[in-house]
Amino acid sequence: MRNNLILLLALLVCQRAVGNHRPELKSVRADNATVGLYGQFTLNVTLEASYSNPYDYDDIDLQGVFVGPKGQRDTVDGFYWQDYQLDTTSGALTPKGKGSFSLRYSPTMQGDWSYSLICITKNGVSEKWQGRFTCIASASPGFIRRTASPYLSFDNGSAYIPLGENMGWANRNAYKDYSRWVSRLADHKGNFIRVWMPAWGLGLEWQKGRNGYGGLEYYQQQNAFYLDWLIGYCQSKGVSLMLSLDHHGQVSTTVNPNWNENPYNAANGGPCQHPWNFFTDKEARRLIRNRFRYIVARYGHASNIMCWELFNEVDWTDDFAAYKKDIVDWHAEMTAWFKRVDVYHHLVTTSFGSTDNDPACWRLPGLDFTQTHYYSEKAGMDSLLSNVSLSYWEQYGKPTLNGEFGINGDAKPLIGGDPTGVYLHNCLWATLMAGAMGPALPWYWDNYVDPQNLYVLYPALAKFITAIDFTGHDYRPASVSAGPALRVYALKADSAQLALWVLNKAYNWQGIRINGKPQAVRDVLLRIPGMQNGRYRVRWLDCRSGNEMGVDTILADQHQLQLSCPPVEWDLAATITSIP
Repeated sequence: MRNNLILLLALLVCQRAVGNHRPELKSVRADNATVGLYGQFTLNVTLEASYSNPYDYDDIDLQGVFVGPKGQRDTVDGFYWQDYQLDTTSGALTPKGKGSFSLRYSPTMQGDWSYSLICITKNGVSEKWQGRFTCIASASPGFIRRTASPYLSFDNGSAYIPLGENMGWANRNAYKDYSRWVSRLADHKGNFIRVWMPAWGLGLEWQKGRNGYGGLEYYQQQNAFYLDWLIGYCQSKGVSLMLSLDHHGQVSTTVNPNWNENPYNAANGGPCQHPWNFFTDKEARRLIRNRFRYIVARYGHASNIMCWELFNEVDWTDDFAAYKKDIVDWHAEMTAWFKRVDVYHHLVTTSFGSTDNDPACWRLPGLDFTQTHYYSEKAGMDSLLSNVSLSYWEQYGKPTLNGEFGINGDAKPLIGGDPTGVYLHNCLWATLMAGAMGPALPWYWDNYVDPQNLYVLYPALAKFITAIDFTGHDYRPASVSAGPALRVYALKADSAQLALWVLNKAYNWQGIRINGKPQAVRDVLLRIPGMQNGRYRVRWLDCRSGNEMGVDTILADQHQLQLSCPPVEWDLAATITSIP
């Protein structure tokens, strides 16, 4: 009898343990009952479940199903996170409470929405938790989309021309550095930054014990919180981001090498015997997808994330030439994964360190725009960058952007030889006017652009951009005949509208450093073929202030415009429109 009683008690204990391990949603709290269109709707979830790693979606998977006014359904992942109190004086973080689960969602239609939650673990499935909220009108233009033209647009149809710079990582404190850089850029009409996620920056996953990292599939919560803050701060400033998810050094033993510290390295307990196994090993790819899944769950709701960049300069990884096909296959897998999991359909891209890249990668349908990185001390860098932009559009038929440019080595020659940013100014205007989806993004954000206050170069270009309806009139690069002393970049729309940028070739930072400022180029006639016959209004603009310098009326005859160019000491811009 005594043995039977012990057996019965043991059975009851086992049954209670199994029951306790089954996931249970205890409470779900919404931040608010209404949310603006394309805004952030947040659910804070208290649950009980048995799991060993809250970041592993194979271990615990919290999902939300959102149903819109017209029956559209989106399924998004939840995520585990630690909240912090941000000290806005020092930039330091202090933990608030314990870690917990949340869901974030951005509604894309006004009206009443419903949602249901479910939690899945290896021990069972929770019952659904249901609720409702209302989406109201907002000033947000929406997410950024690819178009059939070389340019991007928002959900509301307005064009988005990214104008900004790289801000790869903070040097001291993420809050203090980025709040300074982003605010100064935005105050000068910039609207875009490119941010890396490396171990020394806002990375989530790295070798256990280094700077607060927890190893594979344990995501660094202070960095994750800083990135929450940065995305929100950028949104308040009208700035969008390219988020670069991986970089070459972590998979390299030769170029900015970090492989020895990489948790994917078998020497550190990871699944990869060699750096290239990062792209080929099945377990490595699973771990990468899990990290990407967390990133989409936590940040995907943000409409000011312009795109996910899968890899920075992937051709600098070890033995790239030998494993090129595997790397293309990796990109094909990851782009398809993003298109399936990211319900907001953010753009996806990647990048190479050399323009001698692998065309097979750029032709993948999942990569929404091409990207070039170019470093050179050659004179006429504006021409080099613009020619690459034009060739990429012609070759791949996708929008293109120069994601990095600079001189070989560090910024010291520019700091001493070009303190006012002639080099930067010329490259920004040339790439925009060569048909890229936006001006090129300079490197040296922390040791050249910010210390020299080169943000002052942006307002005039921003003013020029707003004067052109890039997507509404289908602007494309056009040819213009000019004298040998000038370089002219043109964008033409419908054979009836034109935008011009005219540069004195001698006005470059190398030439000025050696010979001083050149003489103005005078008495040049610009010839523009392929225009409708009739009258045109020409507005000349100052490229430093963006202000109008004068207005001319000219006549196109035999489908050609002949335009007398004002004297050009440095550069001039113009918009040309037909007069009905």
